[in-house]
Amino acid sequence: CGSALSPNGLKVLDELGLGAEVRRAGYLIHSLIVRTPGNKDMKLTTDQAAIVLLRKHFDNMLVEKAKALGVDFRPNFKAIELLRRNGRVVGVRGRAAGEAIEERSRVVLGADGQYSLVARRVGAAVRCATL
Repeated sequence: CGSALSPNGLKVLDELGLGAEVRRAGYLIHSLIVRTPGNKDMKLTTDQAAIVLLRKHFDNMLVEKAKALGVDFRPNFKAIELLRRNGRVVGVRGRAAGEAIEERSRVVLGADGQYSLVARRVGAAVRCATL
């Protein structure tokens, strides 16, 4: 969230083989100041580096890595409904380029942002990574 990746997020990206690329594209940070709606400041610090980078660059890195691993990427896809079987999410129904699409998969990953349809439909809390 806020275009920042926590140290734990960077560890996951290292495991995916994207850590070095993300570090080259982003800016290292070790602290940040959060201002509350009541105008109180809180400084968060870490001894491990976090990264800030533009979402458009990070999202593109993820898409390119997924495609390199054989994922069928559908740009401008809008998820409308999750498909379930025996209480488990097994796919998604949506639209892309005016075409109705229904896909089934062993794994459904919802990377659809702060107002996540996927998280709302499965009852998950939407959270940002923290330092």
